[in-house]
Amino acid sequence: MNPRIAVIPFSTGPNESRAALTGRGLALELIEWLRGAGLETVLLTATHTDDDGGRRALVAFSEPLDAQTIADIVALDEGESDEEPEDITQAPGIQTVISGSLRLTPVGLAATVEITDTVAVYSKGSVEGELVPGNFFEAVQKFFNDIAQQAGLDKIEPYDPGTKIYKAWEHMLLTRAYKLAAELGVLDPEIPQPYKEPLAGIKLDPAYKTIRDRAGELALTLVIERGFDAHQGLKAMDEITRATGHDWKSWRVRAQLLSAAGKHAESARTFVRLVKGDNQAPEKSAQYQAALDAGREFNAAGKHDDAVRLLQRAMESRELKVDAIVESGSAYAGLNAEVVAERLWQRALELDSGAVAARLNLAHHYRNKDDTERAAKEYAKLLEVEGLPRDMLAEAAEFFFSHQLYDTAVAAADQFAREYPGDPIAHVLKASAFNALGRHPEAINELNQAELCAGVSALKDIVTRQRRYAEHPDSEKRLRELADFVFGEEVGKAEEGLRTLVKDYPDFWEASMLLGITLRRQERWEDARVAFEQARTGRDVPGADKELTGIYSKLGQPEKALECAKRAFDSTPDDAEIVANYAAALLESGEMAEAYKHAKRAEELDPEDAVTRKLLDIIESKYLKRGFVGSVAAAARYLTRKFRRKKPKGNG
Repeated sequence: MNPRIAVIPFSTGPNESRAALTGRGLALELIEWLRGAGLETVLLTATHTDDDGGRRALVAFSEPLDAQTIADIVALDEGESDEEPEDITQAPGIQTVISGSLRLTPVGLAATVEITDTVAVYSKGSVEGELVPGNFFEAVQKFFNDIAQQAGLDKIEPYDPGTKIYKAWEHMLLTRAYKLAAELGVLDPEIPQPYKEPLAGIKLDPAYKTIRDRAGELALTLVIERGFDAHQGLKAMDEITRATGHDWKSWRVRAQLLSAAGKHAESARTFVRLVKGDNQAPEKSAQYQAALDAGREFNAAGKHDDAVRLLQRAMESRELKVDAIVESGSAYAGLNAEVVAERLWQRALELDSGAVAARLNLAHHYRNKDDTERAAKEYAKLLEVEGLPRDMLAEAAEFFFSHQLYDTAVAAADQFAREYPGDPIAHVLKASAFNALGRHPEAINELNQAELCAGVSALKDIVTRQRRYAEHPDSEKRLRELADFVFGEEVGKAEEGLRTLVKDYPDFWEASMLLGITLRRQERWEDARVAFEQARTGRDVPGADKELTGIYSKLGQPEKALECAKRAFDSTPDDAEIVANYAAALLESGEMAEAYKHAKRAEELDPEDAVTRKLLDIIESKYLKRGFVGSVAAAARYLTRKFRRKKPKGNG
């Protein structure tokens, strides 16, 4: 059995950042070449944070390392592993380390590579290399081959840099170094153009397919893992592939970037390329994965028939069968075949009881049907799965809380807090459940913990509400009693009590909201405006902005109505009612084209809403008959929406 080999990024002079990046890229190239020969090879690197905590960066050595230091680094690295191999003879430790130093010359680079035996702690020898234009291709092959021979490694295929142009190769090394930094979360924030290196390399050698592959890896790491702009990544990859052409790997990168950019239909069609046609993935497993990905993207684009067709192909893979069944359930749900969707999710759980997505989809399915009992069972089973994402734990705790299953909500929030220590939302959810159970001292303890985790200002509104509830339980009781009047037939009885609550607790914005609704239902527009403005003072309350949109319209102030509607839309762009309100405010301000666009979006979000349909009829009538000219008085009637008569959540 071959020993494990480690590579330490090459030492460079102090403050030589480009040389350090080049050295890291060279270390990664060595690792991939050795792995291609079947050798288990790892990179030994670490990060450090400046003394002032201002910047986290990769460790860089400014001097060559001696054998003892290298052995100490290896011992430290292997000592940090939490897992013991089942059979130590099958998992030998690192016995050989490749390290050295590198400097950039005016025309190329010069490197000294050291080969260290970490068992006997001695240097097995060194290799000198100078890589410059001219004979670069032959020189770099000899350089890599000499390293392998010095390390005692035989029968390795010659290294292929993918280009005969030295500077293009150097740009590829820098691209690899950027990807490593992105993976570890230490990409220099001062780098304004993360794709500048592969773009520069491809200009030097338009046929350089290796740099295309490295650029794709960099783009996916930046976009998927680090949240960089997907459109920027797409633009860079398009420029590169215009020069090199596409292969199945670059099409897969493009499909993933399109998905991240929200272009799901185009992403799906790109994944389909990998299932069939000229750019078909070479392995069946990759084709099946592409079919599954295409199905997901078609679902996200609302093209559920196409999703069903592709997912049938993915089901042919034993490894992907459960995932494909789950996604097929989502496709049938999109086609309103809820019975079929439910059965598919149940089938997925029959095949794999730990299929989290199937369990979560069933919970959503029963929740949407108001089948609280069955939804609760699914959420409870979901909590039995180890390692759930934080969003699922939070959702389960919120479900139990909102359905007044407070004891279960406490248990779910407690599990959330244990699995994600330091997450303030877990403690807020737990505090809310404790308050609902009347266990107010315990609620205060949880709120204190939440503030320790996130700071007081980050959770100000929700913590203030729950702390008030814990310290003055009567305030919450009074709010709920008054809410019954507000949403009942005795709205006038609520005003005095709500004004008292607002006076006693000026930051009780929920009370101000209820007061505003009370006054609006009595058509006291100016008084309602004051209440809603107080509710949103110092905080983002889309509901208050939604209400103010209609109020300002009634008061004959269309500019203010549009301002409030825009603010609500920016905060909640996927709420059909808020989007329709924004469309109506745009119409009232004479912005006909924008009004039509947003009214159509509101219709997409809620196709059954009659008020939105009427608003669209008005806009279309004006567009067709009067060329976007005419009175807007008719539209004003639809600006103040029908208000849902639902009680607010008591202590959310």
